[in-house]
Amino acid sequence: MVTMADENSSLRLGDSDRNAAIDALSGHYVEGRLTLEEFDERSSGVMSALTFGALDPYFEGLPGGVPIQPGAPGGVRGSTAVAPAEAERDLAELSRKGRVMDKVDGVAFTLAAVFFFTNLFIFHLPYGWLAWLAAIGVSLVGRAIVDFDDKDEEVWEEVKEKESQERAERLKIALERRRALEK
Repeated sequence: MVTMADENSSLRLGDSDRNAAIDALSGHYVEGRLTLEEFDERSSGVMSALTFGALDPYFEGLPGGVPIQPGAPGGVRGSTAVAPAEAERDLAELSRKGRVMDKVDGVAFTLAAVFFFTNLFIFHLPYGWLAWLAAIGVSLVGRAIVDFDDKDEEVWEEVKEKESQERAERLKIALERRRALEK
């Protein structure tokens, strides 16, 4: 006897179904449930899956199981994974705020240094130190305007560090490939 679950497992996947499954895996990756290697492996498997039943091994051990089902728009059903689109929007907003604040801080403290040393060595004015207070004030006002708090700054620093490490890895791989090609 063929059950409904058996019938559904043999139904073919569409592109929107595969995309929904990849989005769900992305959410699990963002939440830290998958390593980058696991995410890559499972995503590759999902992209080559032909039927709904073929998705089962790629969601094994993840909360919610296979988060798509036949007949639902885009195949999506409820999932405990964070919506990757929402996580991407949050990251984009954090990156925008972080870049703005990096620029504000850079300009404010550069101008403060120029003003301080100009007053100290050229004009011999005793109040050059006020430039540092002004730079701190500009930085704090900038943070208030763009709503960039201490937690955002901590996460932004982690993101920049991770991006820097990933770039260094990509450069190492490119260098290794170049050396291999030169041989």
